[in-house]
Amino acid sequence: MTTALRICFLILVILPMTSTALAADPVTVRGRVILDKNANGQLDADEKGLAGVAITDGMQFVTTGDDGSFEIKTLNDPVLPYKPAQVVSVSWGTGYWPTGLWYRRLADIKPGEVLMFGLRPDEQKIPFAMVQTTDPHNNFTGELSQWFRDEVKRLGSSVKFAIVTGDLGYAGVDSADAMFTSIQGFTRSFPITMFHTPGNHDIVAIHTVDWKKQTELHGSGAYTKYLGPIRWSFDYAGCHFVGLDWVFEEKDGKLEGGMPNSCIDWMEKDFSRLKPGTRIFPFCHSQWCPNEKFYDLLRKHKMELFLAGHSHQNLDVSSDGLKMLTTVNLLGKEAPFRVLHVYEGGHDVVDRCAGTLPNHRRDCDLHVPGPIASLKRETVELANQTVADKQAIKVGNIRAPWIELEAEFAPPTTGTCGVRLTSDDPAVKPVEVRFEKNSLICGGLTVPEVRLQDGDKYRLRIHALNGYLQVRVNDRVHFERPLSTDKPWGMELISDGGSANFSKVQLWKLIDNDPKLLEDMAQWHGYGRQQRQVKEYKDAIQRVKGK
Repeated sequence: MTTALRICFLILVILPMTSTALAADPVTVRGRVILDKNANGQLDADEKGLAGVAITDGMQFVTTGDDGSFEIKTLNDPVLPYKPAQVVSVSWGTGYWPTGLWYRRLADIKPGEVLMFGLRPDEQKIPFAMVQTTDPHNNFTGELSQWFRDEVKRLGSSVKFAIVTGDLGYAGVDSADAMFTSIQGFTRSFPITMFHTPGNHDIVAIHTVDWKKQTELHGSGAYTKYLGPIRWSFDYAGCHFVGLDWVFEEKDGKLEGGMPNSCIDWMEKDFSRLKPGTRIFPFCHSQWCPNEKFYDLLRKHKMELFLAGHSHQNLDVSSDGLKMLTTVNLLGKEAPFRVLHVYEGGHDVVDRCAGTLPNHRRDCDLHVPGPIASLKRETVELANQTVADKQAIKVGNIRAPWIELEAEFAPPTTGTCGVRLTSDDPAVKPVEVRFEKNSLICGGLTVPEVRLQDGDKYRLRIHALNGYLQVRVNDRVHFERPLSTDKPWGMELISDGGSANFSKVQLWKLIDNDPKLLEDMAQWHGYGRQQRQVKEYKDAIQRVKGK
């Protein structure tokens, strides 16, 4: 039997739990992690335990011993007062992937039942990609959800998993079962493994004290019944992905949106397990937290990127050195999902848009706020510029830290063409935006079906602005990558494998030094449809943090 066919199974034994088990009743879970060579779900004579696997109840972690065994005495979570709704799950490391359910809710475990969670060896390499969407609000049966499924299929095997950051529907006592059954079905039929984090609209009886009722649906009970733990983590290719919950109890006993202290404490324990320098990517419904400790932890462990939703807008809400983005809802008018492409030393973010999807207006608008659009510029224009095979044509002599290009062109019938950005910093490699037939190639990630059905040209807009590269193509793709320098940039037209005709090229740079306008520009990274909304969001975070 080859290594690729070896399966790792987590065997749990839970002590009997009576039907009256509530918040005060501890539940002890015992189990063992084993490598299952024949994938039969059983511990056979030639199989042994696997040491060092992390197990969590959402409050603490334990690890398996030398023989793969463990014991965890579940702690009580203040935001899960109905004890049977609590979940025990595995937090697997690099090189493994679940073969089925990787969690079990205490309510679903029969007295004396032995549970098995399968993990298989998985070849994991950088670069890789994953997708994030958010706030679908019960849109799991319409044409847009089908488009989302189809788009992920088109992206191919480079995309490894998906995360949906909450507000899956509108959970009520009478509607929760039907709502989460639909979401569960969509999740299980998705072409890649899909994970969830809960949003405020996924909590039954939020904004009231009824969320504490001892039923399987109230509070986060319905969520854990169908989708598993409210907080979780795993590693992929040496990177750490963590899902967080986003509701806390106010002084009046009501449940409101915000990071609970139990989640922050769990996150601290989770991060403390990691090797120094591990790249961390948190996901949550929102980055807003009433506790400064949350932001301190992200800074301490040098979190790389935080993706969330809730705002129903594509915004860059980075603050105090923390890179944080919010994503528009799946029903929104911008990019319904993002692709995170992770490579050695950095990452790209690609917004994928629905373009001409019938009955929907979906585009990746790259709006420039009014003050910035009015800045004085030095401009170069080219028309009907043909770029031969293996040729690079400099677009004027413009070089600046803030530079923009707009172009229309037809790609070659074979090979690739596009734009190359070159930096005055000799330590920074050129960045290329290439096109091949109907695909965009940027940062090592290929995004298919970029052109609209009614046209044979690409409409391209590129910004190199405040340390970020933003690319918009045909209202269907918005690509963003951090740039590692604030030195001036220049642009070249390139072709490889055939000649390309650029019918229109405009390149310009900022030449206005008005401090107020520069301040406005510094607050805008291309994601916000309105710069004012970005500022309001940042101001709200600063008010909470008391700064």
